[in-house]
Amino acid sequence: MAILVVDDDRTMQTLISAFLSRHGYEVLTAVDAIETLRVLSSHTPELIILDIMMPGINGVELCRALRTRPDTSRTPIIIMSSLNDPFTRENCLLAGANTFLNKQDLPTLPEVMRKIFGTGKLRPHQRSDRTLRDQA
Repeated sequence: MAILVVDDDRTMQTLISAFLSRHGYEVLTAVDAIETLRVLSSHTPELIILDIMMPGINGVELCRALRTRPDTSRTPIIIMSSLNDPFTRENCLLAGANTFLNKQDLPTLPEVMRKIFGTGKLRPHQRSDRTLRDQA
């Protein structure tokens, strides 16, 4: 299963990627919206993790754009950011993210992923349209 991690902070991108790799996932990376579209032209990830604060198109706008594309309209999206106020969280969900996760909560990512896919183990082509709202 491939997971696309989009974050312009290379240190954070490496940290998230290493964490996912240790849990057995294939990780694709991009640093901005343009690179995300390049990756999506040749790969179909089963999950996309977006940062909010990126140059050019931010993660919330990118999430909205991904929801309009036939190939990513149903792909689960987690927006992961150091921003953690109620307005930001709600804005991410309204943009089409399945859930919002604070970057400090990285260790809970596998649990969040299981909730999104509704199973104890992630399997390719098993998707959910449910919107999960984190308890603040």
